[in-house]
Amino acid sequence: MSIVSPAEAFYELENLGYTRVAREIDLLWGTPQLAIYFRELLIDSRGSRAGFPPAVFDQILKLFILHEEKFSPQDKEDFWKTFFLGIKS
Repeated sequence: MSIVSPAEAFYELENLGYTRVAREIDLLWGTPQLAIYFRELLIDSRGSRAGFPPAVFDQILKLFILHEEKFSPQDKEDFWKTFFLGIKS
């Protein structure tokens, strides 16, 4: 997976028909709330989701990695608690 700029990944998500997802990520970009949104997108808490097509998942993962690299909190443990469990310290 080649990491691109956020703008390229947003554009690709829109081209794949996931405009709402791209716009929500763009709106939350740079905020701690984006970790929660990524968790909601990528982890099925209802047990009934089919998941994203591979190309869409790839773009979401790229955006997740770019956001993590640029805005990651100092305490990684707290970040992962927020991402996986929704727990805010």
